[in-house]
Amino acid sequence: MFSTFNGPFKLMFEDLKKQTIVILSITLGVVILFSISGHLFGDFTGSIFGPIYGFFLIYPFLLYNKTYKCVLSLGGTRRQYLLSTIINTVLFICINTAFLNVIYQLNLYFSENNLNPVHLQHVGLLFQSDNPVLYWWVDVVLCVFLFGVFLLVNSLWFYLGTIRILIGLTMIGGLFVVWFTNEGMGKIIDLFVNHLLSFINILGFIGLCGMALSYLIMRNGPLERGGHLVGIRSKE
Repeated sequence: MFSTFNGPFKLMFEDLKKQTIVILSITLGVVILFSISGHLFGDFTGSIFGPIYGFFLIYPFLLYNKTYKCVLSLGGTRRQYLLSTIINTVLFICINTAFLNVIYQLNLYFSENNLNPVHLQHVGLLFQSDNPVLYWWVDVVLCVFLFGVFLLVNSLWFYLGTIRILIGLTMIGGLFVVWFTNEGMGKIIDLFVNHLLSFINILGFIGLCGMALSYLIMRNGPLERGGHLVGIRSKE
């Protein structure tokens, strides 16, 4: 089992490693650009989490386009592909966010010692804490949330097809709007204001649930988008 899992795991590891090099290079480039702007124009405030957050938001929609078929064509199974994808993604979320927070802490040190006029914004500032581990944890949890939720959306889209997923999202969105405008908004605001860490952790749990549901949906998934239902119709 472990020998057959090794191939899909290495493939996804290499794919994410290449993507990570690109994303971290962009992030470092943004930091350098901010630093130059700060020295030229005075104090400068900006954020650098956009490339990393954006990547883990977009990446779920790329998974079933190339690497999925590649793994299956090389003899891997859907379950191996999904497990290797989820494990590697969580691993690289930790790596990317660690890199991000090292940059943030270094910039904070230089800024406090008047060596750099750049002030970087971080989601962890909402906690009004100086704990670097908390800052890293917030980044990890939010990236897990983004990846897990949008992986679930793409898995349902791939399994059901475009028309059905649009109908389903419209119905779910309508129900959510009704709940949110009646009582949900007050509960969410109260949780965010008074229990911020719990709110963040709940988002992370939702992301993990999204990954788990994606695994259950796609462990016997089709080769093409909406192909499962096409196969059912052909049998009928």
